[in-house]
Amino acid sequence: MRKNVIYCHIFLCVLFSIAIVNSQNPEWINYTRSKYVYALAEEGNYIWAGTDQGLVKIDKSSGDFTLYNTCNSELPVNIVKTITIDVTGNKWIGTQGSLGGGLIKFDGVNWTVYDTSNSGLPYKMVSSIAIDDSGNKWIGTPNGLAKFDGTNWIVYDSDNSGLPANQICSIVIDTAGNKWIGVRSSFGEGGLVKYDDINWTLYDTSNSGLPDNEVMAIVIDSLGEKWIGTNKGGLSKFDGTNWTIYDTSNSPLPSRTVSSIAIDSSGNKWLGTPYGLVKFDGVNWTVYDTSDGLPDNRIYSILIGSSGNKWFGTYGGGLVKFDGTNWTEYATTNTGLPYGLINTIVIDKSDNVWIAGDWLVKKSGKQWDIYTSENSGLPWSRITALALENENNVWVGTFSDGLVKYDGTNWTRYTTSNSGLPSLGVFSIDIAKEGKKWIGTFDGIGVFDDLKWTVYHSGNSGLPCNFIGSIVIDEFGAKWIGTTYGLAKFDGDTWTVYDTSNTLLPVPGFKYIAIDSKGNKWMSNYGEGGWGGLAMFDDTNWTLYEPFNLGFPNNNIYAIAIDSMDNKWIGTDYGLLKFDGTDWTLYDVSKYGLSYNNINAIAIDKAGNKWIGGDGLVVFNEGGIVSIKKDKNKRIPKSGCNVIMRGTHPLKRIYWSIENPCDVVLAVFDIKGRIVKTLVNDYKRAGNYHIEFDCSKLPCGVYFISLQAGTNRKVTKKMILTK
Repeated sequence: MRKNVIYCHIFLCVLFSIAIVNSQNPEWINYTRSKYVYALAEEGNYIWAGTDQGLVKIDKSSGDFTLYNTCNSELPVNIVKTITIDVTGNKWIGTQGSLGGGLIKFDGVNWTVYDTSNSGLPYKMVSSIAIDDSGNKWIGTPNGLAKFDGTNWIVYDSDNSGLPANQICSIVIDTAGNKWIGVRSSFGEGGLVKYDDINWTLYDTSNSGLPDNEVMAIVIDSLGEKWIGTNKGGLSKFDGTNWTIYDTSNSPLPSRTVSSIAIDSSGNKWLGTPYGLVKFDGVNWTVYDTSDGLPDNRIYSILIGSSGNKWFGTYGGGLVKFDGTNWTEYATTNTGLPYGLINTIVIDKSDNVWIAGDWLVKKSGKQWDIYTSENSGLPWSRITALALENENNVWVGTFSDGLVKYDGTNWTRYTTSNSGLPSLGVFSIDIAKEGKKWIGTFDGIGVFDDLKWTVYHSGNSGLPCNFIGSIVIDEFGAKWIGTTYGLAKFDGDTWTVYDTSNTLLPVPGFKYIAIDSKGNKWMSNYGEGGWGGLAMFDDTNWTLYEPFNLGFPNNNIYAIAIDSMDNKWIGTDYGLLKFDGTDWTLYDVSKYGLSYNNINAIAIDKAGNKWIGGDGLVVFNEGGIVSIKKDKNKRIPKSGCNVIMRGTHPLKRIYWSIENPCDVVLAVFDIKGRIVKTLVNDYKRAGNYHIEFDCSKLPCGVYFISLQAGTNRKVTKKMILTK
């Protein structure tokens, strides 16, 4: 017999004032892993470091640092390759990046960007800068040498000068004003070039003792002798007539690649190589490596400080100071994240952010806890899925080493040999209200209730195929399963499959499923023919949104998250897309605070901040990032509500909404004030909600629905059940 289900609609609209965000709160915070230090400069008590994630100003006394990047400054890109400071304190910064870059002047307050669109700069990448006694800037690029006098630009290249090639690696100016220029090319041309403002003189392997045409570094000592680091020929000394070559065959140099050189007040030469740091006093050689205190053997930049301390920028180990005895590392990064791509992010009820790549990181306030195969029970494998159970358990799916549970103390690993897990490749995890774990793998679904396993695959269920890319459980307990050959819905009894035969979608695969407050399913559509775009299913109709047809580069989608206002946030390989149901907005590295365009993961916290993972971690909130603790402690003003009741027994759908995130308790009481059912007891983001309440076992009579939102006055509405 068919039952008539009648809904009682109870709208509880609780109006809160939004927490005021300080106008100085940034919209973007970029958690940078800036341990690649390409350039160093000293200014009084500060060290300026050019890194792969921005420009860093470091207080030598305290170690405190300020990071400037595309999120909080006018830097066009984050990769800073060279820094030079002029006599008035202006910082001249050379940047490079695949999407732009150029020469930047920073006076401590204002930023001036010179690029190929607004100046005579011949290329958007700047690798070296030197300033002569007249204040002219000499700028090395991959497309020639530029001279800038503050107004006019002159460009020298292999077509109009004595330069043998256009890729300029280093520039130094001697006491006579001669420019010494290190040049290289991929075709073998290059060498050391002297320019006296009239004549060009080339020294290369064919006409001099230079051992290699790829000149990476040049310094001039107090005698005027040039010390030249090459890519493949070791270290050369040139006194104007004679050449002396030092390489791995006749010296303790650990490598024939010398990428940086500096000379201290005692005349010692400090050499950076890929295999350690070298000190040469003219007779004796001393080699330092990680066993001596270096954080990394790859030395990229060297600075001799005014007090005699040596500062070394490494390729992966950050910045270190050496006073002749002790090694002191200085932070250049605001994150504890290891290097590597971020694959997934989840946020627990205590506001801890769990971030996974080839490692697992728990961010709790300013604390970063890193778990790897070396210090935990994690296997050595890329993490592809995360799910949170209650307050303690974190379930971790790996690409090839099974499933792991972490309870805060113990690690438990499940594999195909010790459990019912159908495959070692785990790609999705969701947890049902009753605690069952639904685990999508390369070979079907494993359901685990902490005691026994149930396996679903294409041979014993309605699954269209065994590769499970995504599983999401809706508020009614139905499982929505994205596979390579269709979307499956399983309500516990019946399987329903949606594919190209009954949806008119261009390709059959589904991944990255998210459900909005109205119950609509949003997912990426993909298949052998490519990416179909963003698909939406409202349980009756399908709608396909194709970003490519809207003017975006392609239809590729790698992450979907939905905020409390039902905005869709979509990760692509060309930036972050926002879809509000009508308009599309693209946030990318060209105009916004993203430091990368490839977005693999998005999670939204209680305050609406978006945590974005790809080649790094970025937090974003339109209008300014909100502190969750401040937001939770903010006192909320009085509320108002409007209630409309329709229908009768047995099933009630209760609608309610809040304007600000807060702790919410939604409960049903009988006429004597006794709790019949607690429907919601959780911290909720701002937005519209509804919940089903089964009254079939309740006797007829008067009941009350009570909504307590934060510190707001409790809202209570009457509900009458009749036959």
